[in-house]
Amino acid sequence: MKKLILMLVAVGMVGSAAQAANFFWRADAAGVNNDWSTAANWGIDNAPPSLVAPGAGDTAYLIDVDGSSPTNVNAPGAVAHTVQIGLNWGFEGTLNVNAGGDLTVSDNAFVNWDQEQNAALNLNGGVIDITAALHVGSTDPTKEGRVTVNSGTLNAGQINMSIWGTSNGYLDINGGEVNTGVFAFDIGSKTTINGGKLVMGDISIAGGAAPDRIDIHGGELQILGDRAADFLWWAEPAQGIVTAYGGTGQILASFDDLTGYTTVTASTVPEPATMTLLALGSIAAIKRRRRA
Repeated sequence: MKKLILMLVAVGMVGSAAQAANFFWRADAAGVNNDWSTAANWGIDNAPPSLVAPGAGDTAYLIDVDGSSPTNVNAPGAVAHTVQIGLNWGFEGTLNVNAGGDLTVSDNAFVNWDQEQNAALNLNGGVIDITAALHVGSTDPTKEGRVTVNSGTLNAGQINMSIWGTSNGYLDINGGEVNTGVFAFDIGSKTTINGGKLVMGDISIAGGAAPDRIDIHGGELQILGDRAADFLWWAEPAQGIVTAYGGTGQILASFDDLTGYTTVTASTVPEPATMTLLALGSIAAIKRRRRA
């Protein structure tokens, strides 16, 4: 019995050691396909093709050497401990999570961040779950980290946009839903909500006032608690942190006692010239009615 227990412990130790590996995306070299679940698309420590895809304890480095080998998650079950999209030494990276796919990251995910290449995360359906934080930005001011949500659901414990010395972190929400405990951003980041929903427990703004850092066109932003006054203040021209339609619209914010959330949306405001034309049209209509 003791011998069996020792054997099981030894197997468990080997299994744990095997899980903690660095997996490098090498679909361009393998020439198989661009699917995360295909083992031959991966190399452990950039060695020849792996026999397995990354596990829950592994770090996945997503690099697109030839510019035509993005990483695609098309089915359930993609997992990793840490995901790094883009890498130094000239390696850009792109991760697409498509309809029917899901990715679970038990620690952090980085879209460029402290690397010096462009990186992109695109959610086109499916689900992304990141337990710790999603970090978006670049230490190179000529490069960017960009997250685009077209549909599906992105969940992250925290989202960090262009903080800790990074810049050019972009979040574009065109549909779907983004949920986070804390949404933190600094100067050099830009979040655009064209549709869908951004839901947060709290917000952290670093760097003081800076124009156009959250720009709402369609969709909505929701935050826990009564934060309507905060968002209306941040929308003031002197602050300009939150804008509507690139600064040509109006920010609306209201608190709902039933849900416990403040909802922030955008409304279009006619330009002065348009207002003048509308006024002249109304006057002309009134005159015609009087003549009749």
